[in-house]
Amino acid sequence: MNYSEYVNSHNAHNFHDFAKTALDLAMLLDHEFLQIDPEKMDAYALKNKVALRKRVFDVFCYMCHQAPVTVPPLEAVFYDLKQIKKPKSEDLEKATELSSRITKKIQKKKKTNEAKQLFALMEVVTMFPHLTSNQYGMSLESSDVSIVVNDLLVKLGFEPIRMNYGEIKFKSKMTEQAAPKGTKVLIVDDSLEEIVNTILAGLAGWYNVEIELMLVQPVDYYADAETKEKWLKDMAQRIVDTKANFVLMDQGLGKLNGSDIVRTIFADNPNPDMVFVPNTGGEPNELIEAGSVRGNFEKGRSRRTLHAAFRG
Repeated sequence: MNYSEYVNSHNAHNFHDFAKTALDLAMLLDHEFLQIDPEKMDAYALKNKVALRKRVFDVFCYMCHQAPVTVPPLEAVFYDLKQIKKPKSEDLEKATELSSRITKKIQKKKKTNEAKQLFALMEVVTMFPHLTSNQYGMSLESSDVSIVVNDLLVKLGFEPIRMNYGEIKFKSKMTEQAAPKGTKVLIVDDSLEEIVNTILAGLAGWYNVEIELMLVQPVDYYADAETKEKWLKDMAQRIVDTKANFVLMDQGLGKLNGSDIVRTIFADNPNPDMVFVPNTGGEPNELIEAGSVRGNFEKGRSRRTLHAAFRG
């Protein structure tokens, strides 16, 4: 589904004051960074990205609920086990062997409550073979159970269970003072989760703000000086080419920092036609010394910094 088209098909009148927020969330859901290809991802990365996408999807559905507009169908990637569960072969073998061994052992007492409970537990083990893994963090989470429940419901011909979107705690930024018309804000970060956090906490729904994303691939940790210099030049040019008015700049970008990129941009052009705003979970001092405005957007938690930047 194209979510931007979904919002536009209901037009701004139906979404009332929530139209800008819905469009910003739709942009995120439509963006290449949040698309999911299970064949190209390991189990850990897949689980995290599905959870991140669902977080945005749920807030989008909340905005539809508030409008009110019909919520879109639940995406299959949120419940289809064939798409989102890729058990390791060794875990599957362990789970199958354990289940077989236990069920054979208790056959003679299969009518007892204890045996029935063990049969049920072995069903759980075969559904979640990762539970047999010795790796740290391989636990059963509520999201795992929800996925299996919905997968089975759909196979039985029922609609999947959905959360009560009215219970979501989310504040749109539509109440913020509007930015100057035609304002483009670029988010530069090496974490997709932090990009999403920045939008949800600080930008979604802010009038006159066009949001653009730049997910940074950090330079190799052991890169030589020449490679690092080329990376900085390339990053600086990419940012300048966006023609953004304001750049929300993260500091820690692997071996190099956001402040290094800001200095590189100012070195090539002492008066760039863009304003740099610190957007870091740590101290913004180095970014400020490099040429960014004072303050810290703090991944959207401190909107007054961007307000001040808009006012100049």
